[in-house]
Amino acid sequence: MSVRTAVFVSGGGTNLQALIDARDAGALKSASLALVVSSKPGVYALERAAAAGIVPLMRDSAALINAALPLIAPWQPGRYAADDVRTYQGAPYRCVQAHDSGASPDWTPAAAPALWAQYHGTGPDSARPYVAPSGAQDMYRAGEWALWEGAAYRCTADTAYSPGEYPAAWEAAQ
Repeated sequence: MSVRTAVFVSGGGTNLQALIDARDAGALKSASLALVVSSKPGVYALERAAAAGIVPLMRDSAALINAALPLIAPWQPGRYAADDVRTYQGAPYRCVQAHDSGASPDWTPAAAPALWAQYHGTGPDSARPYVAPSGAQDMYRAGEWALWEGAAYRCTADTAYSPGEYPAAWEAAQ
């Protein structure tokens, strides 16, 4: 039986290439290379992954976060660093400002947009109710999805406005 394996990279991917070579030589019997996750954009390791037929993703991409949703720890009051990811009421959030909510348990991700940005959906099945962005860090990007008035909408242009406020930047799912 082969275990689907993710490889985490941050540079040229020489270790990744060694794994690819071992796979191609038939030496990887108990693992299949399914995913490469990078902490930095544009690194050569992502090119190696794509050339080898392995799905490349950025560490903080919405697609990766949505796929890993069941594995993400739930939010609870405490100390958080920028870029920490937690779930709250079923949705994933990224910490945008380091803070300690231990003494302020009301600083939930949904209630403190200066501290947390919700990841948006990457398809109709991961679309979540539209949340008005509080700044550039959480505006909707082209290709992201949201639920608006009971329907799923795909964002067609980066926007900080809802489908009702700026319909030209959104299209309803068919």
